[in-house]
Amino acid sequence: MRRIILLLVLAFGVGIICTNVFLYLHNPSIGKETSPVGQYSSAEDIPISQKGFEKVDINVDKEGLYLTSGCRQLYFNILESQAYSIATGIGKTIEERPMTHDLMKDVMDSYGIRLLTARIDSYEKDVFRAKLIMIRDNKVIEIDSRPSDAAALAVREEVPLYVSSEIMDSKATVVC
Repeated sequence: MRRIILLLVLAFGVGIICTNVFLYLHNPSIGKETSPVGQYSSAEDIPISQKGFEKVDINVDKEGLYLTSGCRQLYFNILESQAYSIATGIGKTIEERPMTHDLMKDVMDSYGIRLLTARIDSYEKDVFRAKLIMIRDNKVIEIDSRPSDAAALAVREEVPLYVSSEIMDSKATVVC
């Protein structure tokens, strides 16, 4: 029963991301355009400033997400189903049926949406907030996300995950 509830909670969270992407596809004004990109020939050429952010390594165990930059580590207590999804992304494991984050990646691929990077950019009212920075039809958009979903998609798309230096300074622990 606990596993079913955890899977429902995970599906609901990723469903919110899917809804945001779907709404953007049908109403581009919903996504926040962050950069005019018409002059760039590919996503790799788009200059996205990482000033004020630190690239982190993503690790996970049964119930925790660990984001490490140098000797500092940010820990997130996450559901077992979220941890499993991130771990399968890290390990490039392909399940018999697609998991929620695999489905999200397939939807993005089908609509020509490319994840450029993911960022954990704020901490408000005891909640961490992340952004998925994507490109579609020469528009860079930001989609609100939970940090665990941002990590799960970042490992699948093989793009970097960044954390605000301010968050690392105030919330990370020293591990070495």
